[in-house]
Amino acid sequence: VYSGDLSADSWIEKEVEALVADGCPKVWVVTSDALEQQLAHGEGALIWSSKRLVKEIKESEKELDEELKETRSTSLQGKLFQHKLKPKVVHALKDLRNKLEEEERRKR
Repeated sequence: VYSGDLSADSWIEKEVEALVADGCPKVWVVTSDALEQQLAHGEGALIWSSKRLVKEIKESEKELDEELKETRSTSLQGKLFQHKLKPKVVHALKDLRNKLEEEERRKR
């Protein structure tokens, strides 16, 4: 944060105070500076360390990736040709493919 004449810490403290005074229900401050954590907490802010923020972002990215994979997987169900075939037929076709691939490898 560029704060002109104020130090970043002073700016954070004033912003927290102003947001709380305006009735903001939750004010989060992310800093690993122990003194700044105490001051911001004293003003009513919820505190996270920088390390915790990075961890939360990584966990959120992982959860989002998993949800996207699941959504893509379920959105294709019933649309692929193999989903329209009986399981026995799919199995037979896979066996045939494997045999053909094996035969092709032997030729090389």
